[in-house]
Amino acid sequence: MREWILAEVTYGYVKDHPYEVAVLPLGATEPHNLHLPYGTDTFEADIIGSRVCEAAYRQGARVVMLPPLPYGTQSNQMAFPLAMNLNPSTLGLVIRDLVDSLAQHRIHKLLILNSHGGNDLKPILRELYGRTPVHI
Repeated sequence: MREWILAEVTYGYVKDHPYEVAVLPLGATEPHNLHLPYGTDTFEADIIGSRVCEAAYRQGARVVMLPPLPYGTQSNQMAFPLAMNLNPSTLGLVIRDLVDSLAQHRIHKLLILNSHGGNDLKPILRELYGRTPVHI
């Protein structure tokens, strides 16, 4: 069990070891030419997030990595088979709901680790600024 990976810990562990910071790996599901898998962006965010969280955790940070979000905005790649799209408004709503969940659980710091250039987060970040106690 890696204590900094939410998907690997139990309720008992979380109950006894509260976190202060969350990391959300944000990827996409899209083709990357003929040589890379559809999950490339998500894999990048997941691996980098895991390593960053491990380093911070080992230095005493109470950090947890949330499960990666494997979908992003693909509105310009829908001609490619199985490019999976979340419209920008939908992606914003998902992020807003996750931020609200974190606030309810008293986690007031969130790092969004975005590895997909099509995920334009500025509008939702502007909307959330001042409306949530979570620092993003």
